[in-house]
Amino acid sequence: MQHVPQLDNSGNELGGILTPEVKVPVASYVGWSVRKEGFALGESCGLEGSAIPLAVNPATKGAGDHRPTLAELYPTRTDYIAKYRAAANALESQGFILPLDNVNWYQPAPTSISANLIPAP
Repeated sequence: MQHVPQLDNSGNELGGILTPEVKVPVASYVGWSVRKEGFALGESCGLEGSAIPLAVNPATKGAGDHRPTLAELYPTRTDYIAKYRAAANALESQGFILPLDNVNWYQPAPTSISANLIPAP
């Protein structure tokens, strides 16, 4: 029997403390990475993780990609920002992040996402 983490519909691991980046994703985040040609091709890159971006909309989705698109997850930029901030506020209320970190890091963070990925309003 293999023991592997369960994944949500965005390809992110379930369990543990879910940071806002994982709870309100723009990518699938994995704790491993594979080396490219010229650098031990195919070997694991032990201390590096990877982010595999979600497609912006159904037209940009690759064949076989079962994950939802950004447009499907977040109908508007305002929706994305609100969900991200709510996830951060929940972590603060549960004592997993400090209020100062929430104010200075997590609350402004979702506004830095490119409008090309999640357009206004």
